[in-house]
Amino acid sequence: MTALERYRKLEDDLALVRWLHLGLPSQQEDEILDKMDGAWWALTDGERALIDGEPPRSLIRDPGQRPTRILVDVDVEKEPGSPVRRLTDPVG
Repeated sequence: MTALERYRKLEDDLALVRWLHLGLPSQQEDEILDKMDGAWWALTDGERALIDGEPPRSLIRDPGQRPTRILVDVDVEKEPGSPVRRLTDPVG
């Protein structure tokens, strides 16, 4: 696996971990970010420039793909301690 392929895999792993933890900090996220730091320095200047010129991979979506998780607003006053957004089942 090339340095660029490793970095791309770590990007995908990071997006998945953030999704699983609803964007909240986690130990897994910290571990992946540490690995990404090391992988970054293994890249060539050209590979770094390529990555810097692209949007984050976690934001790239197939426009025809249905979301598998949907966030909805909840009333925080009725449910103290609940997150402002909560997961629900897919619509439709």
